[in-house]
Amino acid sequence: MEHDHIREQAEYFANIPLIERDVRASVHLEAQADVLFWNTQLQRWRPGKYNFIYHSRSRSGGSTSGVCQCLLYRKYLSPRFFICIDSDLRPFYSSNFSARHFILQTHSYSWENHYCWADALQQRLQAVFPRAASLFDYRDFLLQLSHLLYRPFLRLLYAGSDPKATMAEIGRCLSLQVKQQMLIKGAGPYLLRVRRALSQLPGAGTPIPPEWEERAACCGLTPDNVYLHFRGHNIYDLVCHVGLIVSNCSRSQFEEDVLLRACPEALYPEQQKIKQDMESF
Repeated sequence: MEHDHIREQAEYFANIPLIERDVRASVHLEAQADVLFWNTQLQRWRPGKYNFIYHSRSRSGGSTSGVCQCLLYRKYLSPRFFICIDSDLRPFYSSNFSARHFILQTHSYSWENHYCWADALQQRLQAVFPRAASLFDYRDFLLQLSHLLYRPFLRLLYAGSDPKATMAEIGRCLSLQVKQQMLIKGAGPYLLRVRRALSQLPGAGTPIPPEWEERAACCGLTPDNVYLHFRGHNIYDLVCHVGLIVSNCSRSQFEEDVLLRACPEALYPEQQKIKQDMESF
């Protein structure tokens, strides 16, 4: 049966740490690209050797990956076999995905957001490209961007059937072609274009009810940190593209030397939640 097929794989994954005693647990990720982030987190808060899985058999028997594949194993997770997934927007809607169920999550939209945490990002830029860091500050840039995204993001989360923009529509407002002249004066020209684009979205002029802000705040969302909870690849790509311009280097160089050089160690709230989750079982 399909159900048994999933269970049998889960039992196999959970048995690997019993057979290979140097392996602490099997961990199913959404994709191979997630290994860098999750292994860094695990070595910080739950150190050991892990059997990372990023492809497994679907119900039909084919090899597949992704969050839906990870969640097929929900009933069979344990300290010896657990999953690590991007949070996406789940924390704003559901509490069913938690460490109590042996599900570890990013507590940001995706792992990409963590590498864009502004304080550490600016420090890494300063270390590698000090001249660029003297001319451009990611902390101020991402703070202003977050404030611009706050209202449309709240509408995306809570507007129900009222007019609202989709994640893709909001993302397109960030994907405006960035030119070097748009990054002068703290990227003021670019941010102005983003503001104008966001003002054209469905429901943009409608007031935000206070209860939406209260509900979002209970989930940890503030006007200052929206960039950590908006779709990760939009923020990551924007940060990277700006980095290419201010540092005058290739994308691969900026990613390797700055963006992915190190995952932030500071215990900002989203990182603190990962720590608490990992230390809970």
